[in-house]
Amino acid sequence: MRKVVITGIGTINSVGLNAADTWEGLKAGKLGISQLPDEYTEETGVKFAGKITDYKATDYFDRKQARRLDKSSQFAIIAAREAATDANLQTIENRARIGVNVTSGIGGIETIEDNILKAADKGFNKISPMFIPGSIVNLVAGNVAIDLNCQGLCIPPVTACASSTDGIGHAAMYIQNGLVDVMVTGGAEAAANMTGLAGFQNMGALTSNETVETACVPFSKDRSGFVMGEGAGALILEEYEHAKARGAKIYGFVEGYGATCDASHITAPDPEAKMGLESAKQAIANAGISASQVGYVNAHGTSTPLNDKGEDTLLNKLYTGDAKPVVTSTKSMTGHLLGATGAVEAIATVLSLQEQICTPTVGTTEIDPDISLDVCLNEAKPLDTDYGISFSLGFGGHNSVVVFKKGE
Repeated sequence: MRKVVITGIGTINSVGLNAADTWEGLKAGKLGISQLPDEYTEETGVKFAGKITDYKATDYFDRKQARRLDKSSQFAIIAAREAATDANLQTIENRARIGVNVTSGIGGIETIEDNILKAADKGFNKISPMFIPGSIVNLVAGNVAIDLNCQGLCIPPVTACASSTDGIGHAAMYIQNGLVDVMVTGGAEAAANMTGLAGFQNMGALTSNETVETACVPFSKDRSGFVMGEGAGALILEEYEHAKARGAKIYGFVEGYGATCDASHITAPDPEAKMGLESAKQAIANAGISASQVGYVNAHGTSTPLNDKGEDTLLNKLYTGDAKPVVTSTKSMTGHLLGATGAVEAIATVLSLQEQICTPTVGTTEIDPDISLDVCLNEAKPLDTDYGISFSLGFGGHNSVVVFKKGE
């Protein structure tokens, strides 16, 4: 079977505006979560988010592009450009052999909010002609393909908070099956606006903790809900021999992928984690290794009572021997980037394996006594493992897992 490697990475999020700054921030335990302006809290009741506070679209796009592109597509293009430059993608002449499946969980919700408010105020005939292209999820991938001139398949999977992890898994399969040689994969999300925040707040999903330092505390006895984040992550996946032939650097290997559905509830995970466990077993079997060889876990780790306990159940069933992995949650710093979270966490996983460093779970000081995981708390720890695993779980019961191996 054709082997799949990572040859480029890119991201923009509340911890860093590029991959290098993000990685340094994650290692240092930098908190990208901040207090929202008063009007957000007054309107939605939400106090905290992982927003990119110093973002200006015109730093990256001309005024016409900045006006027409939803922020989700803007973030996707920024991350994809960085990853493509990192991988020297511009040197590949046959653009039909480069595909794109950069995705989003929600898509252009800012465009939707702006146009519905405009329609309510001035009438529906004032809806922008860019409303549909700005709001539909597939245009996140479409806009990346146009920007980078990638002419291969362009099929973004949409599985809520598992979207970009599924994107990575699907991209690897497309390469393994010979449909393309290279995939631009990942995810983007820009849902930390009034509508997105209010929607998650009113369903009781967001944190009720009172300080920014304790807003997102995965696996803590005091966790109460997640914190919304925004941004994008992109990875260039490439067939191994193709990458070697053009002298591309190799960050790591995509070794295995598994995906299942709980088929039990629209939002709550199965407390027994039966199908989440099955997806992890699939990914590990697909990699041709045993669970004991995977010494690092980038958990979904949302800081919600149900998710964190469910992942504890899953991992304790998966690791039945003495060998236990080090577990971390990147969301403690970035917030939850929904459909983009798997891509950003995949980047963290690949760089953790490359440098043999586990980034910390910040803010959590006392682990829930019902959770028995070895969580990396508050400062980075050394690793000693060739393999890492990244979990993503989405509304609808989606369970998605990717196994990575450190690069050569």
